[in-house]
Amino acid sequence: MNAHVRSMNRARLQFGHPQSGDPNTPHRRRISLWLVALLTVGGVLVAPALNGVTNAAPVLNNPPADGISVIAFPQRDFVSASGYDVDDQVVVRVIHDQTIYPGATGSTTGLITPQADPADPPGTFSGIVEVNHPGGACWNTQTPDIRPGDRVQIEVMANVSKPDRVGRIDETTVANITAKRPVQTGPGTIVVHGNATDSNTAVPGNPLPIALLEHRIVAPGSTFDLNGRRTLRATSVAGSDGTLAYDPIDPVTNPTGTAWTATYSGLTAADVTSALGAESRGMWLGNAVAPALETTVYEIGGAVAAGPAAPCTAPLEVLPPPPGSELEPPSAPTNLSASVDNANTVTLNWTASHDNVGVTAYGIYRNGDPIFTVQNPDASAPAPTTFVDRNTPPGVYTPGPRLRRRWQRLTDVEHQQPDHRGTAARRQQLPRQRAALAADQHHRLPIA
Repeated sequence: MNAHVRSMNRARLQFGHPQSGDPNTPHRRRISLWLVALLTVGGVLVAPALNGVTNAAPVLNNPPADGISVIAFPQRDFVSASGYDVDDQVVVRVIHDQTIYPGATGSTTGLITPQADPADPPGTFSGIVEVNHPGGACWNTQTPDIRPGDRVQIEVMANVSKPDRVGRIDETTVANITAKRPVQTGPGTIVVHGNATDSNTAVPGNPLPIALLEHRIVAPGSTFDLNGRRTLRATSVAGSDGTLAYDPIDPVTNPTGTAWTATYSGLTAADVTSALGAESRGMWLGNAVAPALETTVYEIGGAVAAGPAAPCTAPLEVLPPPPGSELEPPSAPTNLSASVDNANTVTLNWTASHDNVGVTAYGIYRNGDPIFTVQNPDASAPAPTTFVDRNTPPGVYTPGPRLRRRWQRLTDVEHQQPDHRGTAARRQQLPRQRAALAADQHHRLPIA
């Protein structure tokens, strides 16, 4: 592998029981359309309109308009949208750029009924549409490998109360933004590097407008001392938690000026620890005019994985690896052990994964939920092979015999290459390796 191509390899450790569900509940329902007969009028076949369906010419909005939001999460092949009418029936599509991926088919969904947000005030309706996310709809046939340049499109197929909405299409074009893992550069200081370009191929492009970029460090389940929230934000304007700016042009490392850096300063030691274990997100905020919205969210962390998200099962689409991708996966970590101290502190240890470049992070899961990403402060390889889970909730963490899911299971070893301009090399189409430790199958880990 070329020396200048750094890679990030991530292994994911899981213990406990993930939840399961029905991919058809509750966000899918059938709609009944009137059966119609063809009528002959003057020798021409005429079909009466279906209930809630018109023959109006499609209206395509790119970016989305009229309060509709379309957000693409390419690292998880996940789409989230809102602003739809309570009677809309929509279909979501991913359409690849055929000049980049000739013959690639992407994917589509069945009819989706928009959902309310539990936090909606009385008399309001958020009209949420989600695909490949717990509680949402699933992709048909295959899970699309969402890449920069793809069009994520949502079309209203039927509406019984507002038939004029039928044929409306809102879409966003996935932006080419990437982000790396947080690293500590000094006491109280965390930086994150990334790239944002208007080119969706290996051909160098120009930087995206800095005003349309944002970086976030997200630590689910904890809050930062700096702001009392679970998220730190860096933008190019004053008033956020950190600063975001493009790096100086360098003929070798940054020839077209597309590399950026987010800097978070004045953090407590606890905030530094939380940031190093949190999820890093590079965001393109799009060109839509408020109140509409379009966003591309590039994520890297223990919770981020490509392909179908439970309970969805459609296999991941196979596309050629992006230019510069590393093609050799790491081995599965093994020999996970756990010990309990002070009633609710669990210490995990395991044998490291091996890779031709280096393993720089492990994702830690508890009962199927991501809780931390283990890495060195400078994100170098090899990553640590121990983790201390403090204040573990009371309970007994025990094997799940039917699913063979248990706290000592090590799963989803996959590598990433966030340095690649474009999508991460977690898209290498290599099978995720899974290793379930047969030993200690009946061991129980009580937490008082």
